[in-house]
Amino acid sequence: MNITKLLITVISVFFLSQCAEPLPENTREKLAIWTEGHLDIHHINTANGDATFFIFPDGTTMLFDLGGSKAPLNHPEYFYLETNKQMRAAQIVANYIAAVHPNGKKTTLDYALISHFHPDHYGKINTDTKKMDSLGYYVTGITELEQYIPITKVIDRAYPEYDIPKGLRDYNSADMMFDSYLKYIEERDKNGKVNEQLKPGIKNQIVLKSDLYPEFEVRNLKSNLVTWTGIEDETEERMFDFTQQMKNRGFSENPLSLAIQINYGDFDYFTGGDLTGFDWRNVFDTETPIAKATGEIDAIALNHHGWHDATNAYFMNTLHPNVVVSQSRHDPHFQFNPLEKVLNINADFYTNNLHEGVFNLFSEDLKKLVKGQNGHIVIRVSPQGSEYYVYVVEDGDFNLNILNKVGPYISEK
Repeated sequence: MNITKLLITVISVFFLSQCAEPLPENTREKLAIWTEGHLDIHHINTANGDATFFIFPDGTTMLFDLGGSKAPLNHPEYFYLETNKQMRAAQIVANYIAAVHPNGKKTTLDYALISHFHPDHYGKINTDTKKMDSLGYYVTGITELEQYIPITKVIDRAYPEYDIPKGLRDYNSADMMFDSYLKYIEERDKNGKVNEQLKPGIKNQIVLKSDLYPEFEVRNLKSNLVTWTGIEDETEERMFDFTQQMKNRGFSENPLSLAIQINYGDFDYFTGGDLTGFDWRNVFDTETPIAKATGEIDAIALNHHGWHDATNAYFMNTLHPNVVVSQSRHDPHFQFNPLEKVLNINADFYTNNLHEGVFNLFSEDLKKLVKGQNGHIVIRVSPQGSEYYVYVVEDGDFNLNILNKVGPYISEK
């Protein structure tokens, strides 16, 4: 077999691990629609970047990131329409939300958080990206989603100043996309819509619409260089000299990512965009201060998709989650150093995209921890947060067919 045929074979495999066999097609159930009292966390597989949709116990909704990069070669069959035109990330997210929420297409998104300004987290301008001349900005990622679903409040790390000069902008963030996002925010301001900067340390910025669930809260852990200390609303700011970073590769958005913790009774969940975990090269350790503040967490989204500059040992050992979700849109994001940290704490591992060629490089012990892959990863927490299940949901359409179900996990706070 020549190299080209081998590559095609590897990238076209739709594979589920031997330790988490998919349910037979004739026995597959559909994911039940959210019901009040439950907390739903949907890691949506767009193959374009991060997108996590939350339905809180009273029906309040939140989206954490919406990347708009094009689908990579390792998932070329993903979401093709009858016209063979691939769906964009925002279209996938909008259709998925309509499928899982009781209000369907009439849903309003209460909160949209942008962890940082990287294309796979808030949108990318490609050659076929359309510009809304009437609005003055391109529609992709988060700016496109609002064409389908009204967003009540947008929260990012910089509003309202956005004082990032072009010469210091991230080497991964095109000026056109950032400028387009600024015009999008400006348009929202003009229309009286709410835009805010995440305020670290507090738990009253992202709140339920009702007071029926006092055991639920969203704690803001970090924004920019400011991190919650774990004591009431107290925060600390870490100083970092970006001079050397600029010399090496240019300014990086990753260490500035937002991070939040969701608490529901005994259940805890963490997500933090592309946070970094090591003091080396052009990044610095943002994970250790967070770990000191949070302590143990039941389930986490793996920082920076499982890349080698994140997931340090102290962070993973301190949080010690039972469930780890990697929102990887392509296999090179998998690095064995972070995955070894998952192995060391014996956590169950789930990911949106993992193909046989890469999976076969895993050690036998690590393979046993892979409980679900290649699909939407859904965590459903029971009322009052005492237990939760993890579902792998088929991602080729919006029928919500369950490929695998694991649980119940017992919340351990």
